[in-house]
Amino acid sequence: MRENKIKLVVFLPKFVFSGAGNSVFSFINYLSTKNYDISIICLGKCEYKGQFKKKLKYFELPKNSLFSSFFKILSIIKKISKNSSKTIIYSNHHYANIYAIIIRLILKSTKVICIERTCIYELSKYYSFVDYIKKNIIKCLVKILYKKADRIISNTKYTKREIYKFSKKNTFQVYPPSLKKVLNYKKKKKKNL
Repeated sequence: MRENKIKLVVFLPKFVFSGAGNSVFSFINYLSTKNYDISIICLGKCEYKGQFKKKLKYFELPKNSLFSSFFKILSIIKKISKNSSKTIIYSNHHYANIYAIIIRLILKSTKVICIERTCIYELSKYYSFVDYIKKNIIKCLVKILYKKADRIISNTKYTKREIYKFSKKNTFQVYPPSLKKVLNYKKKKKKNL
């Protein structure tokens, strides 16, 4: 029997205290567990584990390279999506988004929402020959695979335009919640003057 809840797989390789971590943490806390069955996949410990106020499933994989963890991640998502009418992979950053899209192409019943906070031009900065090779492979895969994503969400207009120019994929732009706080603060300050 298929479940009515949407299976949401949050794939954030480094789920540590950071800007990306805070953003994903806020997103998960916003969702209702009545509608979503949420699983988290990360490499190493999820530093937010004790902070969530809802029951989640955690898959904290050994801190190996993302490349060597691919089949384990695929196996976990395959198991999660079994007997589910809808499974969504929510991923973050170029390399995780590429993995999520490849998994979506293998497990055709899944959907993928990619969050992109980093500009593509960052992939043109490298610090060694190995870094150069790695980032150029990622750049090629972004160009080929991003158009296969169900949705790509960016937090800046610049990144939205850059992704479209680079991969011809329409991107949704969402302002970060912190911007709303700044705008509200400026409005209050103007009133007080």
